[in-house]
Amino acid sequence: GLDDSLLNDVPDQSVGLKLRLGCAGFMLSVGRLNTRKNLQMTIEAALDAKCLSNEFPLVIVGAPDGKQDPQSPRALQAITQGLIRYTGHVTDAELVWLYRHAHLFVFMSLDEGFGLPPIEAEYFGTPVVVSDLPVFRENLSGSAQFVPPGDRQMLSTILADLAGHGRADAASIQRGTTAHSWTKTVTMMRSEFETGLQVRSRESRKH
Repeated sequence: GLDDSLLNDVPDQSVGLKLRLGCAGFMLSVGRLNTRKNLQMTIEAALDAKCLSNEFPLVIVGAPDGKQDPQSPRALQAITQGLIRYTGHVTDAELVWLYRHAHLFVFMSLDEGFGLPPIEAEYFGTPVVVSDLPVFRENLSGSAQFVPPGDRQMLSTILADLAGHGRADAASIQRGTTAHSWTKTVTMMRSEFETGLQVRSRESRKH
């Protein structure tokens, strides 16, 4: 479930200053940096979309974790030019600021057991583009856009379209529900556990 402290944290704008993020906005991706997250396809699709600039970069949050895909020459050049900016680790307060100010969020993971980052982004009102995986169809609302994880052309088209639309001021964005908050998750688990105990108790009395 979503960390209640994250949902209630006060945004820390220092990350925006450190990354030199301006008022034009930015594209955001959050997650561990490994092959399974399909990050290189995301980068190539964003470059194909021709929407990245110094004023509108792709911001990637996360730390290296296991095997990573090699960067293409043009991706390396885009990093050098500041079109792609890696943050490494950020605090919860900095992450909240990034979610609340991102123009759009993209997460093209090849597989997920649950996938917290897209749910967090959706909660903070960020337009979400994700891999078309069953878990995301189950956990995200109808506002998310789903792309087959290998369809670079489709992703590029969607990113270009979303980048061309303005985003509402962060203070005016309607937040999502807390259906996946940790408090509600634990409450549901406790309820299911107690129900199971009651059923077993009744069955044992029958015998």
